[in-house]
Amino acid sequence: MAVAAPEAVPVKPVHEFDGVYDVWPRGDRPRAIRERATAFRERFARPDNRIRAVRTVPLASAAYPLTFAFHGAARGLNPFINIVNKLVIVQFEDFEGTIRTLAWEPTIAEGAAEAPFYDQLLKRYGEFLSYKVFATFYNTVEEAVAVAGISPADVDYVSFDHLHVQDLRLTMGTTKPIDGDREPRKPFFPNAKFLFQRKEVYTFGSTHPMQWA
Repeated sequence: MAVAAPEAVPVKPVHEFDGVYDVWPRGDRPRAIRERATAFRERFARPDNRIRAVRTVPLASAAYPLTFAFHGAARGLNPFINIVNKLVIVQFEDFEGTIRTLAWEPTIAEGAAEAPFYDQLLKRYGEFLSYKVFATFYNTVEEAVAVAGISPADVDYVSFDHLHVQDLRLTMGTTKPIDGDREPRKPFFPNAKFLFQRKEVYTFGSTHPMQWA
């Protein structure tokens, strides 16, 4: 894996929100974010918008703790909410005018199931409740890509809203066998570059105890 700066991809950094987390006191931050979001939104309202096509395909819905979802701000009789994971395929012109394809949020269920919370849910309620009641599966990532009319080899970029519950070995491939495999995993998207926030990637070097679950 080669790590490159955004400009080398090429991706242009977003500067509209620079310094917003330095606003103090914290109560002033929402207003600062809204003000800067106005300028950020103008990028997407221009008539020369570079987006050419978008396709959204559902992957799976899964139970997620109400406490995690709303950080304790809401309560309910049902301790879970259902989150629907969707693959979003975006085709756009890059800054040189070449059509590129982005796969956004290609969550592979078998990898997500190994996250501590989901693994504990499976052990507590068993496979039937975990997979038949708490979860609904619509499409695999491979099926969803096909529904969008492309193949994994057509994807230029892959990214996620955040990396919680993602097992990137299944999408990026590996250099060594995993989970009893005899051979290393091949990249699911063989021609794609993966776009992540450098700071988030570095958090996996030492995960905060509150994020472990």
